[in-house]
Amino acid sequence: MLKHIGSNWALNITGIGVMLVLSPFMEHELGKGAYGVWIAIAAATGILDLLALGVPMASVRFVSEHLAADELDDVNAVVSTGLAICLATGAVVIALGLLFLLGFQEALLTTPKWADLPSATLEQAPLAFVVSVVRIAASFAMRLPIAVFDAHQDFALRNGILIGGILFRLGAMVALLSATASIVVVPAVMGAEIVLVFLCLAAVMRRRYPGIRYDLGTVRRAKVRTIMGFGVFGSLLNFGVLLAYQCDALVIGHYLEPEQITSFDFGNKFFLPLGQFMIGIGTVVMPLAVRLKARGALDELRAVFFKWSKISLSIVGCIGLYLAVLGPEFLGTWIAPAYETESGPITQILMPSFAMYLTVRAVALPVLLGVGRPARAVVGLVVMGAVNLAVSMVLVQTHGIVGVAVATAVPNVAYAAWLLYLTCLELDTRVGAYLRYVVMRPVVGMLPSLAFLLTLKLGVGIEGWGELIAAGVGMVAIYCATWVFFVYRGDAHLDLRAELAARWTAHRDG
Repeated sequence: MLKHIGSNWALNITGIGVMLVLSPFMEHELGKGAYGVWIAIAAATGILDLLALGVPMASVRFVSEHLAADELDDVNAVVSTGLAICLATGAVVIALGLLFLLGFQEALLTTPKWADLPSATLEQAPLAFVVSVVRIAASFAMRLPIAVFDAHQDFALRNGILIGGILFRLGAMVALLSATASIVVVPAVMGAEIVLVFLCLAAVMRRRYPGIRYDLGTVRRAKVRTIMGFGVFGSLLNFGVLLAYQCDALVIGHYLEPEQITSFDFGNKFFLPLGQFMIGIGTVVMPLAVRLKARGALDELRAVFFKWSKISLSIVGCIGLYLAVLGPEFLGTWIAPAYETESGPITQILMPSFAMYLTVRAVALPVLLGVGRPARAVVGLVVMGAVNLAVSMVLVQTHGIVGVAVATAVPNVAYAAWLLYLTCLELDTRVGAYLRYVVMRPVVGMLPSLAFLLTLKLGVGIEGWGELIAAGVGMVAIYCATWVFFVYRGDAHLDLRAELAARWTAHRDG
């Protein structure tokens, strides 16, 4: 399991590295206002992604189930039916996208707050919107091969191909934006990446799994009902995420200037890749939960939940401590000095709440999806997103983008508590047992690293890449030592000190 998750993390680390390079480059080439327009376009067209109807997630669920029972005909029925659904919804997306463009122009592009943008940006925005819509429509079907690889737990090969796509995006974006600073370039490159990755995955899938094929002749009505029934939860899950996190740019764009979208986006920039990093755990946990549930192995599933929740908190805690303390300095050095005060407070408000949210969500939600009990968790996410959106619309008018950050942070914490309660109930364990094992020692173990960072920030001062990197290296060293000799010492599921001692002994004797 660790090998699979490590493969997912390699993909996530590559994505984070490319984000660190591309984001300031795009802001510099496009300009702060045009970059904000692109973020608003991405948020508006992202609504259409809901029409995927959870088909990729449902495909992983049912392909895993049929593979476990060696039912190849049913596997082919699932992937072919999923393809038919995706083709149909893709056509609907294109039609709706054109209607959305009219609303986007009326609500944002033609408003007085956006009137000061360069005329070239305003002229390019509709085309960029259309290209983004087409990209989303095509991505539905093109994501299905990933579901087949996930169901087979063939993560290393799948991730290698996806990494190639990310590197293609980096090279193409730098080359094309350097030649022409147009926001149309951004969705065009992203669309080309999706096509390239799909072609590679499909070619490899034909050779690696010759028994699995896409054949619209094997579409089954019963499978449509099955996939759509489970897919409703996936779609609602995406809807909750949309309300909670993607609508912020539209709210800010409606009430404030496009430049404020950019300031908020950079303050919030770390959480999407960090979330993807944690979802790297979930993509392995969900099919595993399906198999353990089928075997009735509740004890094993409970152990997986506890162990990987603690690991999740360990990872989020390390990154979160650094950003919560030195996030403003990092932003000022990474993008431009003005972002230290414009975006830094956003990072510091959001980071603690995302640490709690991601720790629970990374493992709890895949477990509930895997055992087929996602309903209350998904409804809770939709409610959380609706509260986030409503409060954001109020606070943005009185507190600007800081108000939007607060409106995101508080529901994050509430939903994490609800999700934890549901998962503990399903696994027949107590929340108190979870808190004692997953939370207590890690939180105490973070204190030395926190003290180290605060000492540097308040006592010495941090400025420039050299000092930021040195602070990070020093914090990680303290963090790792604390985890080995305190947090995981004698751990029932992962005793790091004993593991390292055993490996050292084997290396010395071998």
